[in-house]
Amino acid sequence: MTGRVAIACTMLWAIGLGAIGLAGCKGCGPPRGETGCAATADDPCEPRVYPKRDNSTLYGALADEGYGTALAWREGGLWVGAPFDPGGGRLYREQELIRTGSAFLGTALGSTTQRVLVGADGRVEDTGGTVLLEKPGAGGVLAVFGDRWVTRDPGGVTWDDGSVTPLGGGRPDSLLLDADGLLAGFAFGSIALERSSLQVGRDSRDEAGWALLAFDVDGDGRDEWIVGAPGGNRVDVRDAATLGLIASWTGGTGRFGASLASDGGYVYVGAPMAGTDAQGAVWRCEPVAGACSLLETGLNLQDQLGFSLVWGGQNLYIGAPGGPGTAGAVWVR
Repeated sequence: MTGRVAIACTMLWAIGLGAIGLAGCKGCGPPRGETGCAATADDPCEPRVYPKRDNSTLYGALADEGYGTALAWREGGLWVGAPFDPGGGRLYREQELIRTGSAFLGTALGSTTQRVLVGADGRVEDTGGTVLLEKPGAGGVLAVFGDRWVTRDPGGVTWDDGSVTPLGGGRPDSLLLDADGLLAGFAFGSIALERSSLQVGRDSRDEAGWALLAFDVDGDGRDEWIVGAPGGNRVDVRDAATLGLIASWTGGTGRFGASLASDGGYVYVGAPMAGTDAQGAVWRCEPVAGACSLLETGLNLQDQLGFSLVWGGQNLYIGAPGGPGTAGAVWVR
């Protein structure tokens, strides 16, 4: 809805820089809400800056806020997390600033049938600011199915009712809920995947389990598991019942497999460190054939295009949270 290498190291600049950005008014009195400044004759006001949009891109507002780090879609609207603003993370509905909040608000997002969940540092909230869960180590990864949701904690997962399910690999790096229960991915654990009593080992360097997606590859009416392994620039397809390996997709570089999304026909794969300077890229894969083609590449240094992905309505939304000094963006394709 994020001690990691590669992408995680890139995320740390936003925490460590203590960026000032563009928040508030420059050279003027106290702010007047979220849309302007309280100017006086002796104290001219430069208005606040907020996200803008052109035909194909949503742009973040504040330098180093990480706009596009997390994405969710619900009821015709895109929700965007910008967790790195030093005053507290920021949550947007496309261009509209909905709220600011606790540290790293917007690190993860998830959409239930009733509301949008917002992961923060040690908590899960909703868009109105109601704290749904407060627990050290929680909130960084969310999974949703219908009205139920789950988030990781240091020893496994915590459910929406407060119950805890320990997992053999400990703290998961990705989670997926469906009608059959919970699938957990461990990019840095002792196992790649855990589902009930089924566990699958992996190469300790490929980071299998970083991203998860349910998709019916063979058309039999039951989903297979699409498993991102960005350390190996690979995406694996596994049987949902046995977790047996069916196929692997390759071709991309730059942490190909770090994010996943689907429009029901194709699977989209993010490679946010692709390019000579982490411009990022997104690939479109035809699941049956297992063939992937390059769809988009980032335009600027450290765009990190493909850091997050979500399909909504008729569009693919691609997060590009950017490097130091940039606000981030979301591409609409």
